[in-house]
Amino acid sequence: MAKRAEKGTMGSFSRGAELWMHQARLFGVAVLTVVVISFLIGLVTGSVYFYKAATPVERYALERNWIGEARDALGMNRAKMELYVNGNKSMLDVKEVIALTEDDATEARRKMRNGTLIGSLVGIGCLILLSMFWWHYGRGKMTDERLRGASLVNGEDLKALVNAREDASPYVIADVPMRAKSENLHTLIAGAQGTGKSQQFFALMKQVRARGKRAIVYDPSGEFTQAFFRPGKDILMNPLDARSPNWNIWNEIEKDYHFDNMANGLIPDPAEADPFWAKAGRMVLKDVYKVLGREGRRTNRDLYNSIAKSNLEAMHALLAGEAGASYVDPVTERTGMSLKMTVQNQLEAFRFLHDEGEPFSIRKWIKEESDSWMFITAREELREALAPVLSLWVDTVIKAVLSLDPVHRERLWLFVDELPTLQKLDILKLALTNTRKYGLCCVLGVQDFSQVYEIYGHDLAKTIISGCQTKLLLRVTDGAAAKLMSELMGQAEVDEKDETLSYGISSSRDGVSVFAKRNLREIVLTSEILTLPDMHGYLVIPGDYPIARVAYEYTPTQKIADGFVERGGLGISFQPATPAAPDMLDDDDDAPPAPPADDGKKADSGRVVIDADTGEVVGTREELSRAKPRSEDESDLEALAEALAGKEDISKDRTYTFKVPPKGFPSRMFHDAGMEIPGFIHVPAGKTLMQSIEALTMKKPTKAAATAAKPAPKKPDPYADI
Repeated sequence: MAKRAEKGTMGSFSRGAELWMHQARLFGVAVLTVVVISFLIGLVTGSVYFYKAATPVERYALERNWIGEARDALGMNRAKMELYVNGNKSMLDVKEVIALTEDDATEARRKMRNGTLIGSLVGIGCLILLSMFWWHYGRGKMTDERLRGASLVNGEDLKALVNAREDASPYVIADVPMRAKSENLHTLIAGAQGTGKSQQFFALMKQVRARGKRAIVYDPSGEFTQAFFRPGKDILMNPLDARSPNWNIWNEIEKDYHFDNMANGLIPDPAEADPFWAKAGRMVLKDVYKVLGREGRRTNRDLYNSIAKSNLEAMHALLAGEAGASYVDPVTERTGMSLKMTVQNQLEAFRFLHDEGEPFSIRKWIKEESDSWMFITAREELREALAPVLSLWVDTVIKAVLSLDPVHRERLWLFVDELPTLQKLDILKLALTNTRKYGLCCVLGVQDFSQVYEIYGHDLAKTIISGCQTKLLLRVTDGAAAKLMSELMGQAEVDEKDETLSYGISSSRDGVSVFAKRNLREIVLTSEILTLPDMHGYLVIPGDYPIARVAYEYTPTQKIADGFVERGGLGISFQPATPAAPDMLDDDDDAPPAPPADDGKKADSGRVVIDADTGEVVGTREELSRAKPRSEDESDLEALAEALAGKEDISKDRTYTFKVPPKGFPSRMFHDAGMEIPGFIHVPAGKTLMQSIEALTMKKPTKAAATAAKPAPKKPDPYADI
């Protein structure tokens, strides 16, 4: 804020003196006024008391007695004094008058003293009360007055108000009861790291556990698992944890539209970019689910290999007859590779999923009636890599809840701490706006609103934030986030008071002016949010309740389980590299030799077989089982030479095995494709050797090869009824 320019020394002195003297005069007048008024009130009160308490005779006797004593004191006692005795007028000496009136005068004096005391007490009381009244009146005239809008109270006041209305929920957040039946209106806890956000997650989870309710907990750090996981009763979902069950996509598929659900949950729409790649990728992925399901290859290994370890030719062959095949047509190589990478990036986490043990279905677990909990966890170092499958699990949970019968009450809790660590959940909008009748109670935790806006986009992020009607807002370190919090708590219309001073040489020009104006003001300033202490914040509950400034204490939580138990078989050991054997080139080929791939490493994707080093297709599962061991004799070389010359029987499957490519072998095709020359080539029935080589090297088949090719027989469709 800009600093006001300082005035000259003389101006400051004269201004200060004039204003001080003006304030002193105002104060003096105010004090004199309150004293005079109090004195008059006390005097009147005492006089009235004396008049009522003393009889007329006593008052007359007191008056004669005072006059007599005064005349006696002044030496004026020679003259007679008038005195009525029993109604008769008498002229008596001064001393006689004093003596005759002494008794009644004494009684009158006593009553006068009482009146004086009473009047003094009343006067002092009036002085105090009048001073306090004027002080409060003056303060009130300069106090801003809330006319309408939001208001701010402390936590105890809000707690008392909720209880007074008999509107308290059995659940408590920040030591304040939630509003009754507001659990399924969802809760947002926002605050920077170390502000006490996790403390409220722990507190709510303890209450849910104590009431025997079910919960799904996304635990990005493992601390909730340590505090609440019960081995043998609860479910733990983590691709790298030994306690994680055997889960795959097909365990969640009961209806045809479930294919779409599982594809949409894995590949979300981008927040701002063109959604074409996401939509096309979902189409490809959905058809891969269907094809692998029909062929009985319903494993995570098959799903990963069919995409990650296949080229476009193999993917196109896998999806033959499906709508998604057109997206991975080798003819449109650039588009196909982009879509392949879109899908492959989302499937990377599936290489960590195992296929052993009894199958587990999230959808079936949701339908169970028990107090079992599900924990979705990930280690910090792999959280980003596992985000797609973790997000898919959360997405599946929400969609499974939406398939239940409406109950319009609390049924299932979903705790998601650190929401931005998951990828975009398109279903979250529906979860926060339409799941109240299904009994889903969401509790979301975020550190920085900018991450939510980045992942979900402006409009969807606003929907998510507003969809949580109970909000606990803790300290943040970003001004933009603090401003958003301030806006979430609302504004109030305020009648604001202001004061102006005027002064001059003449005291008649000195004066004070007070005026009021209406303005809209935030009830909590951005700077107040930025400077909140730990475990202090603002609580917003739905309905016509004020905003509460709350505070709570740190409560330690006992650990009852391990946060992570690593699954076996994840270790890697590297063998020393061995020099590759030189290759021989055809006389007509001048490309550098490539060593044969003879390490026995093959990756099986089900329909096609992929070389694990190059990632290229070398045949199918059935072809690999029929392939010869890597040996070589003259008959193999002669058969290979005849095939290269176009003399081969294409009516049956053939396998050509060799160590060194013979003369005429198209080594350049493998070199141009960036591939090593394989140790054997399997050629299926209906295709020529050159067609198989061209397919391996991702080249378009020649016209002659295309003419010789025959369509493969159509396989039965066991998934035709889905």
